[in-house]
Amino acid sequence: MARRPPTVSVSTSPSSAVLHQPPSKATPQLSPLRGFRTPTSPWPPRSGSFPIPPRHPHVPSVEDPDDLFAKLTVPEVKQVHQRLLSDADAKQEELRLMRRERYRDLLQASSSIISIAQSSQDVLDALEDIKTSIPAEIPQSARRPNDSEKDDSQLRILQSVAAHMKLLLDTPEHIWRLLEKKKYLHAGWLFLLARIIYQALVREDTEDENDWTAHGIVVPEQFPLVQRQWDTVSQLRAQITYKATLSLRDSNASLEDVCSILLTLHLLESRPLGDVLTTFLTQRARTLQATLSRTPKSMPNGSSSMNGSAHPKSKRITFHVPSQDTSLPPELQMSTQHLLSTLPSASHFVLLPSTIRSYKPYVDSTSAVSSLYPTQLGLRLGEWFSKAVAELKSVAEGWFTELRTLKEVWAVRSWFNDWLGTKELEDGERQELSEVIDDVAHGQAVKILRTALGNLQGGFQDELQSALLQLRDGTSEALVESTPAKFLFQPLVPPSFDVGVGSSLVPAFRKYESTVRRQVTGRTPLLHKILSSLENGAKALQDDSEGKLTEKLRGAYAPLAEDCCQVILAAISSNVAELNSGTDADVRSLAFLSRLAEALHASPFHSYLKCETVIGTDFHGGISALREQSVNQWRGFVVSAVLANYQKTSWHARGHGDSSNQPSWSLMQALLSLSSYVHPIDALSNPARSQNRSIAEITLRHFTVSLIDALASGQTSEKEQRGPQANVFDMKFLRRLLTLWTSDWDGLSELDQFIEQLQSSSTNSKERPDDEESLIEQHILRTQILLAPLLPPIPPQPPTHPNKSSTKDTRTESLLLFGVPAVGQTAQPVMDLVKPGPRFGSLLVGSTAVAR
Repeated sequence: MARRPPTVSVSTSPSSAVLHQPPSKATPQLSPLRGFRTPTSPWPPRSGSFPIPPRHPHVPSVEDPDDLFAKLTVPEVKQVHQRLLSDADAKQEELRLMRRERYRDLLQASSSIISIAQSSQDVLDALEDIKTSIPAEIPQSARRPNDSEKDDSQLRILQSVAAHMKLLLDTPEHIWRLLEKKKYLHAGWLFLLARIIYQALVREDTEDENDWTAHGIVVPEQFPLVQRQWDTVSQLRAQITYKATLSLRDSNASLEDVCSILLTLHLLESRPLGDVLTTFLTQRARTLQATLSRTPKSMPNGSSSMNGSAHPKSKRITFHVPSQDTSLPPELQMSTQHLLSTLPSASHFVLLPSTIRSYKPYVDSTSAVSSLYPTQLGLRLGEWFSKAVAELKSVAEGWFTELRTLKEVWAVRSWFNDWLGTKELEDGERQELSEVIDDVAHGQAVKILRTALGNLQGGFQDELQSALLQLRDGTSEALVESTPAKFLFQPLVPPSFDVGVGSSLVPAFRKYESTVRRQVTGRTPLLHKILSSLENGAKALQDDSEGKLTEKLRGAYAPLAEDCCQVILAAISSNVAELNSGTDADVRSLAFLSRLAEALHASPFHSYLKCETVIGTDFHGGISALREQSVNQWRGFVVSAVLANYQKTSWHARGHGDSSNQPSWSLMQALLSLSSYVHPIDALSNPARSQNRSIAEITLRHFTVSLIDALASGQTSEKEQRGPQANVFDMKFLRRLLTLWTSDWDGLSELDQFIEQLQSSSTNSKERPDDEESLIEQHILRTQILLAPLLPPIPPQPPTHPNKSSTKDTRTESLLLFGVPAVGQTAQPVMDLVKPGPRFGSLLVGSTAVAR
């Protein structure tokens, strides 16, 4: 008769002898499954009705599901539906808990049931033997003598089956635990071992003496759990591969971990090492992309774009799996016996056959699939490294864009070089990475320098245009610019000594000192505003680039600094060229540009800028040429204006008589106008007056030449207004002023010829006073303060200490550098003067023409 395959009965009744547990161990008890029946009793047939126990008193019980919608309302149907769903979830959870926590009990129950079934079968066989032996009267000696040996053999077979099934059932838990510990090679090895276990359980090799089919054990039929368990275990292969592949992105993984992961992928999926290397490099490329996409603000604190472990160092990868190989690290020295010894309940696996316990995956080290030659490896690594460097360069350019100063650029560059020195890279790779960062840092440094110099140029142009606009409009600041003397004598408020606790007077006094220096040097507000924008910007750039201009960066900086100097010169030159109308505003603007060019020549701006090109070093020459150009243009306008006023006011000379022993009123008015024009542009405190030709000297010469031309062209009409003798004295007075500067001027001969021509045309040329030269000298002494801007500077003499008995006042001598005029002589004033004050009789007082 055919035997019914034994089934597993699961029950939680405490009277069960199969699943009996010792009282010392606390075994979790499962609640009885509603509707579950043992395999000995048939399941109830499916029918169209099922009981629905009411949980709410207001929901009636309905036996027939067809009557649900007829007897219940919609909310009651929904309640029934929710209750059924919760009951189904509870059943599923109970089944899941039973499978997770009671699988050892199931194994023991299966072993016990098999043993009971085999014992029962033996009893039945014995009974059959007895039944057939009694009628035949078989002697007692004919009975089978090896029952105990047969029982021992069956016990060993059952124990072996149990060990196989235990390892197969425990495999998912062990694999998940190994994956949590990131032991991917151990997990992959265990998966391969579980596959061997499954194949051993379902094999049908009847020639093997240990085949359990010969002993009446058909695993696929009697233990369907094996197939279901293998279906679960087989799904873990993808999980191992997926997690192992993701772990290749960890830049902190050691070389041993990386090699074990690559070996796992090679064994599990039978991939060639070339494909495994491709997977490794792909994952490392993604790691690099994720790392480079982070914000660079935390990079100097330890964040890095590459890691030494991310770069494989071996030039040949060949995998061997020997049982004892001291050349491999402990992480790669694997064996099945060692793996089984690390698992829980390792003593149960002693019952496994030796072929299982000595299992090791087969790897053909001589095959091209399991090896990679150095040339191929070097080529693949070189390609990957080149792409990584290119990506690093593109991302680093974005990082460096956020840096605004050279100090920040050099700090990041120095940190990267220091970080690079600590990584295990080849010299060529380290050099290539260093060059990439140097190029990116150089590019950003050039951008910073270009931006700083551009801001310097733009700020200078804006400030210059604003100052010229104020000069044209005649604002209060423009008035200060046109009269530096007023700025010099502006009162200053000294710093207050009322400071709080912890405050210092040093900043206040330094500010006061800088203000006094500006007043002394004549740096008026508009002039100082322009110069400070250049000097402060150049000084900040010098401080930022101190010690950071390499040869390459210096070569890129030089043309930028040269362009900056050229832009400044071009801005001044264009404004000088635009001032060509000769108005008072143009004259003021030209004087301001001249003073600006002179201040730039003396400013430390160029030394801060460090413009070392040929054109840059000639910046002082260019600024001097622009000053000369603006002064010449200014001089032409001034002389033309003064000469026009001289010709218009020459009729007033008749009001003062035709005296030939003093300068004419028109000449003195012209000289005073020249003094007022020259004073703002050629200050007495300017040290260049004593070294180079002064603006006053050249302007006086230009005026003299223009006056000679005007008098020569209009000599006929001039005779009707004034006598030639008055013009002679004016020319001699001008000549004396010019000889105070120098007697080597070529124009003096032309002036002398013109004077002789005037004397020859004069009717009373013989009435030349004997003391004419002394009269001219006395007039110069009397007007030396009024005409001070037109006179050459004379080094002041050390003051003499008068005797106590002397009544001579030496204070006047210290003010009148050219001498004290004679007191006893009287002279008719050549100008309209107001009544002098009691104390300041020597000073010029503004007045208007006195009506006669």
